[in-house]
Order: sequence, then C-alpha cells, then structure tokens
Amino acid sequence: MQTRDGDAFAHQLLRFSALAASFIAVTVYQRYLNQGLQIRWRAWMSRQLLGHWVRPRSSRRPTRARPDP
Repeated sequence: MQTRDGDAFAHQLLRFSALAASFIAVTVYQRYLNQGLQIRWRAWMSRQLLGHWVRPRSSRRPTRARPDP
C-alpha cells in the first residue's frame, strides 16, 4: 500500500503545482478585474452625481433673509 515511487511522486507534485499556479493566476486576475470595475463604477457615479448637482435649476437658490422691520 505504501510504495515509494519517486517518478509518480514527481508527476503528482508537478500536477499539483500546475493546478495551484492556475488557481492563483485566476484568483489574482479576478480580483484585478473586480477592482477595475469598482473604480470605473465609482468614477461614473461621481460624474453622475456631480452633473446632477451642478445642473442649472437642480436645487433651490439660497434666499436672503429679510431684515426685521
């Protein structure tokens, strides 16, 4: 049951290393894409909110308080 086969071990180690490297690469790329999407979404949201805020007649103009007679 417990045979020490160096060639099989090396093959399995190589297979595991390839799978681990692939998993790490996919995870890093997924995180990169997710963060890029977040940055683009925040920039878009900021432009939208700023555009609505500075748009003419989007809010009431401040009124001056009249002095008491």
